[in-house]
Amino acid sequence: MGAARTPDYVEDLTPASEYERRDEEEAAKPYRRAKGEGRPTKRDRRILDLIRGAE
Repeated sequence: MGAARTPDYVEDLTPASEYERRDEEEAAKPYRRAKGEGRPTKRDRRILDLIRGAE
């Protein structure tokens, strides 16, 4: 069975409120690196520390 046929056999029982909560948590994060950007540079890390309030 391939992934394309999965919806024929599986029903999503997750309530809509769980999807909304997940989206709110993602939006609350101050900064997220895009996939493939790699490790933050020293400059990036210092900026992130300022945003997060770290010393």
